[in-house]
Amino acid sequence: MAALDRPQPYEIYNLGNSQPVEMRHFVQLLESLTGLAALIDARPLPPSDPPITYADTCKAQEMLGYMPATNIEAGLRHFWAWYQTEVLHVG
Repeated sequence: MAALDRPQPYEIYNLGNSQPVEMRHFVQLLESLTGLAALIDARPLPPSDPPITYADTCKAQEMLGYMPATNIEAGLRHFWAWYQTEVLHVG
């Protein structure tokens, strides 16, 4: 929403988690939220894949005052609730 009030006609902002989250932890959170077991087909990373990634939100912080306050657990919980209601039409 903050980007809508900016005078720049076009900018790219990296929005996301500025802390890495291990894939194993992410999958465990999803399993816990959904009550479903993931089917994991573990394979070695391709040489071109970086071992760690995370969002560099410095530009968004400086230009938009972007200060994310939702941790991965709460974000996934909110997303799952939205997904069930809006996409799956459950409950």
